[in-house]
Amino acid sequence: EMLADVSERMVTSLSPAETLQSVAEAVVPSFADWCVVDLATSSPWLLMVARSHVEPDKVELIEELRRSYPRGERTNPRHAIYRAVEERATIREDVRDEDLVARAVDAEHLRLLRALGIGSHIVVPLVARGRVVGAVSFVRAPDRDRFDDSEVLTAEGIARRTALATDN
Repeated sequence: EMLADVSERMVTSLSPAETLQSVAEAVVPSFADWCVVDLATSSPWLLMVARSHVEPDKVELIEELRRSYPRGERTNPRHAIYRAVEERATIREDVRDEDLVARAVDAEHLRLLRALGIGSHIVVPLVARGRVVGAVSFVRAPDRDRFDDSEVLTAEGIARRTALATDN
């Protein structure tokens, strides 16, 4: 049902930004607590073009996190978004508070990560016609069930549709 809704939303607009925002909103809150879509640019970095959070006021926190702590600048550990794009592989991780502490570059970064709520995430590269056009990230809060194997397949189905819509 959700895949059908995502597919339907992809044909309602000719604007790539509106289409991707619609996809991010379609998966929250039924599948994920928050979702981000990043697109490849001519630089080595990805550009966040869509975001949605189950708590609308936290969308601003996503933007603050991305603005203040760019993913591409942290290489240890390599951010899941960049690993997914570089490896052309789906990344699924369960994230504990200790992981957030290890990944945070300072106290403010840790505060933002905790405030957004990261318990489990799936990052899928967006691949269309043999090239990576971006990535989509699905995140669940620590108090929700972790993503399972069948949900990884669902995330990959959403990513396939999203990549083709973006490329078209």
